[in-house]
Amino acid sequence: MKTRLIFLAFVLCLSIAFSLGAATFYVAPDGNDSHDGSKARPFATIQRAQESVEPGDTVYIRGGLYLIPANQIVANELNNTYACVTHLTKSGTPEKRIYYFAYPGEKPKFDFSQIKPV
Repeated sequence: MKTRLIFLAFVLCLSIAFSLGAATFYVAPDGNDSHDGSKARPFATIQRAQESVEPGDTVYIRGGLYLIPANQIVANELNNTYACVTHLTKSGTPEKRIYYFAYPGEKPKFDFSQIKPV
């Protein structure tokens, strides 16, 4: 029993140590990509959050409607057959993943109706 408690304490300390360097960013429909991505000053786009994250970080996407403008296309692939709006190029490491979550209790909705392959 004592060995198990010591092990659990060790695991807890280790998880706290891994999370100390991790940052949390926020994206919101009323955000601005010139903001710092904090809860009080969220980014407007997931792409902007992607530029800021490092392994171990978390991005929370706040609820509401995200109307994606046509000028947000970041890549156009396969002979103009589809448009890439958010190109996620970072995933972290096996030990420190990058996490994207809807903010607890909220539902983000994405409207891509203005996006057309060019």
